[in-house]
Amino acid sequence: DGTFITKWGSNGSGDGQFSYPRGVAVDSSGNVFVADTDNNRIQKFKGYPAGWLTGRVTSSTDNKAINGAMVEVFNNEAVRVAATTDTNGSYCLFVPAGSCTVRVTASGYSIAEHIVMILENATTTINSSLIAGTLIKGIISTSTTWTLSNSPYIIGSNTLVEAGVTLTIEPGVVVKFTPGTFIRINGSLKAIGTPDNRIVFTSDKTPCSAGDWQYIEFTSSSVNGGSVVSYCEIRYAQHGLFLNSGSPGEISNNIISNNSNYGIYANNNSSGVIISNNIIRDNSSYGIYSSNVQGMSVSGNTIERNNGGIYASGYDTSFQISDNYITNNGSYGIFQDSGKLNIYGNTIATHTSAGLYLQYGTVSQNKIIGNKTGLQLAGQVSVVKNTISNNNCGIWADTSSLPDISQNNLCQNTEYDFYNNSSGSISIPNNWWGTTAATSIDEKIFDYY
Repeated sequence: DGTFITKWGSNGSGDGQFSYPRGVAVDSSGNVFVADTDNNRIQKFKGYPAGWLTGRVTSSTDNKAINGAMVEVFNNEAVRVAATTDTNGSYCLFVPAGSCTVRVTASGYSIAEHIVMILENATTTINSSLIAGTLIKGIISTSTTWTLSNSPYIIGSNTLVEAGVTLTIEPGVVVKFTPGTFIRINGSLKAIGTPDNRIVFTSDKTPCSAGDWQYIEFTSSSVNGGSVVSYCEIRYAQHGLFLNSGSPGEISNNIISNNSNYGIYANNNSSGVIISNNIIRDNSSYGIYSSNVQGMSVSGNTIERNNGGIYASGYDTSFQISDNYITNNGSYGIFQDSGKLNIYGNTIATHTSAGLYLQYGTVSQNKIIGNKTGLQLAGQVSVVKNTISNNNCGIWADTSSLPDISQNNLCQNTEYDFYNNSSGSISIPNNWWGTTAATSIDEKIFDYY
């Protein structure tokens, strides 16, 4: 039942070989002595530089000792030494010298991690105070409420909310996920906080890192439109919310940040999802990644400092992106792979490739400013009544199949206001170029052919 650390040797009588070894001892320098019985000898193996790690594990609630807590010492992600605490919450380990991670776990408590430097032939003391909480594992088969008085809730293993079951979470509740775990919603989730008392979904590790846990997942078995996630903070997951053929209904007023992949990942959703008034920032990939989703509305959000703003693929005509502030998301503010988008009333600024890369749809009444290219058009896109200014290039057209480019303020772009990179002719009437002087206008329009 112990923790495997390492092994060496084989059967035989040579150096480092054994025949019926019957005893092992370790001295204060870490040297290992093996009683090699049938070879009539004791072999000594030189120890590694090491020191002692001691400490005590207690509950943060009442400072009482935690008996049976697991203390593991990691070096380069491998468990090197482990022990459990005694009835006084104490432990003592002989640990290789150097930097290591000490992880302390106990059932019903949050995880504690410490970065420690172990000195040779010295004693290092690390005490841990674990936060008590309500441990959650496995299947939730009846409708239940997670209350503030029993917070935090610690997700100790992958957790399923069964079909027909509603999980309600009160304002102010903190939900901590142990490494690699997720919640899967086959029923309904009502996580509704308040502006002053948000629900927090986060990592159980200290310190926290993006990707510590997996996601909150809505499946095709979940109730369409039957869930609400509002006034929550969702951070340090792989994806904050994973809409896996499930349509929760309302996702509003949340802060979704510091996740290792997407803030919101929506895939194969068959009915409308409202994503509104959220702050989606500092995620390692797109803030919102959506594929084959119908009837989605993305409005009033701040989407910033992600590695891509919104990725869209395979939509019907009812997909709307409106009144968002989309800025500083690396290469693209909005990248459309396929489908049709209606994009209006947004501010889209400061992207290193293009504010928008579009195949098909309508772009109207947006402010598109400060990008390398304001709009890169690769298909049938109408661009009407926008302000497109202070980009390096205002509009870059890779196709001549553009139904309507008109009534835009298309001016003050550094190099070109309009760049025709196609082999066809493009009509761009009734735009304001910042001047009525034909020569000045012509200088800012490039026709490749």
